Amino acid sequence: MPFRSAGAACLLGAVLWIAAHPAAGQETPSQEAPGLKALDYDARTYVPPARSAAKAPTAQIIVEYTGFTPEAQAAFAFAAAVWETHLDSPVPILVEARFAPLEETTLGSAGPNLIAFDAGDDVEAAGLSPFIWYPTALAEAALGENVNDERIEIAATFNSDFDNWYFGTDGLPPPGTFDFVTVVLHELGHGLGFTGSFRVDDGIEDDAEGNGDECPGAPAGFGCWGRTFGLAQIPEPGFPFVYDLFTEDAAENPLLDTSVYPNPSLVLGQRLTSDAVFFDGVSLRPVNADVPVDLFAPSNFEPGSSFSHLDEQAFPAGHPSSLMTPGLARAEAIHSPGAVTCGIFFEIGWPLGPDCQALLDAAVDTEAAEVPDAFQAEGPFPNPFREATALALRVPEAQTVRADVFDATGRRVATLLDGRVAAGARLVLRFEGAGLPAGLYFIRLAGERFAAVRTAVRVR
Repeated sequence: MPFRSAGAACLLGAVLWIAAHPAAGQETPSQEAPGLKALDYDARTYVPPARSAAKAPTAQIIVEYTGFTPEAQAAFAFAAAVWETHLDSPVPILVEARFAPLEETTLGSAGPNLIAFDAGDDVEAAGLSPFIWYPTALAEAALGENVNDERIEIAATFNSDFDNWYFGTDGLPPPGTFDFVTVVLHELGHGLGFTGSFRVDDGIEDDAEGNGDECPGAPAGFGCWGRTFGLAQIPEPGFPFVYDLFTEDAAENPLLDTSVYPNPSLVLGQRLTSDAVFFDGVSLRPVNADVPVDLFAPSNFEPGSSFSHLDEQAFPAGHPSSLMTPGLARAEAIHSPGAVTCGIFFEIGWPLGPDCQALLDAAVDTEAAEVPDAFQAEGPFPNPFREATALALRVPEAQTVRADVFDATGRRVATLLDGRVAAGARLVLRFEGAGLPAGLYFIRLAGERFAAVRTAVRVR
């Protein structure tokens, strides 16, 4: 039985978290958050779309508009068409879009409906794992079928108080105007999965304004992760988002590793405000100078901006992958997701459309970027397992490799490998489950040229 929630905030703007599971019948508090920030300067930069007008879309985005003028609808449709050739899904993606007042400097707000699966759901063949929150649109793309009873996949709001929107689609917003196509592309990016669950408690309890207790029971400055969305059948601290699985510190310690970062903890809060938080994956390093991707993690945690955006300094205005940074300047147009965002979407499980694949191919030497040239992993098998499961690993070049196993709370439960692996050697890594509870486990593989996560489910 899948778990459902309509609350994963893009984390851009004022966001209402609503439990959409029919049996839940309850809401979680609304959370005020800054949105895609309107920056106070004219950038005069343009990143054009990669798509070709002759290329057929590989996804379909259907929009229900509220408060849109015809020119605003045309701009939204243009942005949706860009995403339709970057991702691949046989299931239409339903979006609810509206104009409404937001905070003064917030351009837009959006987020996905989420779905998680339990150990009894047959989703492993689609590359999905139980006890993880997935954007519903991603889960449907992987499974090839509708799973949310025809409800919307993304809810988006755009600030009706702005009177200097530019609704053109040519990427030439005049000085003093904000490019609406860029904002829509950015917000759809969050609704499609560019969002995580990590947050830092500000020490203010739930109040009339719905501030919320970011990390329940934790004092100010503590960081935490995971969401239950008020569903009683989900144990605390809740499930992580799929985006969370690939985040780490500068030493490549996963932020979900509770042996390093207890959940909640002050040390996690300090890491989330350290300006040293990264997204890592085998498809990303080749398009990012062979290093993990910098995420936005300023010294003061900014709800809705921190963690769920690329770092503005690493990806400034005009950078080909600057779409998913937390701010947009006037006269700045970004009409392409960029290779980095395409790589992140590939890591979290999205099937890529032709334009994302073209961006990745153009950003790297294609032969060097292929996963088999970085490493080969088979298994784990059997999966699910009872007593033990095994994974085979081969690397083409001699390098140091580490393989750790984490449980669903992020606690490291085993280290399968930590040492030098010879070129071409095929190693079989065995994970013994004896003494461990049934549930989901993550096997994180990290070498000098690759990083990847495999999942295994232990059953009774």
